Amino acid sequence: MTFLTRTRFKTALLGSVAILCTSLPTQLLAQQATDETNEEIVVDPLLIEAERQETATSPVKGYVAGQSATATKTDTPIAETPQSISVIGNTEIEARQAQSVSETLNYTAGIQPDKFGYDKRLDWFNIRGFDETQNGLYRDGLQQRSYSFVSWQQETYGLERIELMRGPTSVLYGQNAPGGLINTVSKRPRADMENEIELQTGSHNRKQGSFDIGGKIVEDGSVLFRATGLLRDSDTQVNYVEDDRVYFAPSLTWEGEDTSLTLLSYYQEDNTGGANSWLPANGTFRDAINGAIPTDFFTGEPGYDHYDRTQYAIGYEFSHNFTDSLMFRQNARYSYVEVDYDSLYGNGWADEAVGTLNRGVQETDQEGDSFAIDNQLQAKFETSGIRHTMLGGLDYQRYVFDRFLRYGTIDSINVYNPSYGSRPTSYFTPTDEKLTAEQVGVYLQDQIEFDEHWVLTLGGRHDWADETTLNQQNGTESS
Repeated sequence: MTFLTRTRFKTALLGSVAILCTSLPTQLLAQQATDETNEEIVVDPLLIEAERQETATSPVKGYVAGQSATATKTDTPIAETPQSISVIGNTEIEARQAQSVSETLNYTAGIQPDKFGYDKRLDWFNIRGFDETQNGLYRDGLQQRSYSFVSWQQETYGLERIELMRGPTSVLYGQNAPGGLINTVSKRPRADMENEIELQTGSHNRKQGSFDIGGKIVEDGSVLFRATGLLRDSDTQVNYVEDDRVYFAPSLTWEGEDTSLTLLSYYQEDNTGGANSWLPANGTFRDAINGAIPTDFFTGEPGYDHYDRTQYAIGYEFSHNFTDSLMFRQNARYSYVEVDYDSLYGNGWADEAVGTLNRGVQETDQEGDSFAIDNQLQAKFETSGIRHTMLGGLDYQRYVFDRFLRYGTIDSINVYNPSYGSRPTSYFTPTDEKLTAEQVGVYLQDQIEFDEHWVLTLGGRHDWADETTLNQQNGTESS
């Protein structure tokens, strides 16, 4: 017997003796219990629990997110993403009681989310000094472009997370200002979610009810649903300006072995008005001759001023794994928004000593519909010890905006002792136009990991874009 064989034999022999010695008392006790009671001993089941790993669309555990897809369109750890990203999860949104995207981002670096002050109509924001209000808002990775007063304001209760990416974004998303973008992530069905119903009340006669329910439709968890809704009846800090909202967002997920499909939709209806009023610096930022303008002062006319918006969207997210390293994804959405907006706004002092304020008139009816689709093929492979995550994409988006807008004149008003009842006295030549925009883009990105400490991201893109404006008064067209 060789030394190696003898060693293995001794080890096996000692191991067998050890197993026999440790198992013998247990066997004797089990035999004794069976003999005395003639019953078998049942051992309590052992339950092992494990938390699901965070993904780019899952809830953020606590306040610090670990994953995001906004900067790369791949589910990538934020620590390995070479761009500046801030993620505000649903837990933090609720803790702050933020009622809008702007309020959620108030404490985030690099963004000015409320550059015109308190406003319930839409979110105005600059990112790194660039105006991103029109082009910088995305939902689930697809753009929700605004035009004039056609805006897509997001209900924060329906969002799982709000992500701010600072810096250039055009390689993956196409035309945009270089400041960055905001991507909101919708709540999605989950098997382990906690259902809730809330009733709230607060300042300015606020009354609000909301619910967030969902779970399994099929016992094995392959089909999940979720329904999120909100109903609010509220005034605001400005007299005669409401903050009423109806929101409903149903969603459905089917999970197969290699394929998944999630249907996402929402309907939102808002009734509010112009609460920022465009008041002069003397009387707000600085004292006027007769003191500060009251914070609840309303520049408009009760029964005339309103901002009524209806918006809805329906879309899906599809993915299929051909292999463990090759995946196809397709995201698509159709959206529609309609705005009816009549407003009287401040237009400078008529007589500061008396306290009378000039006012302007704005009346507009606008609507917009859009379709966007993004196709992605992702491959992971390794060459000479260098790991690659390659992403190729083809996206398309089309927007049609129909806008009627006119300005006019109206009597001035006393800010300290307002007397309401006036109506517009005259109008200027209106704007009546239809804008159609289309964009097709192809892009390629490679995330390269090497030397265990370095990540290099390379990308390129080419776009074909067309934008046409039709003057619906005289039939002329420009592009």
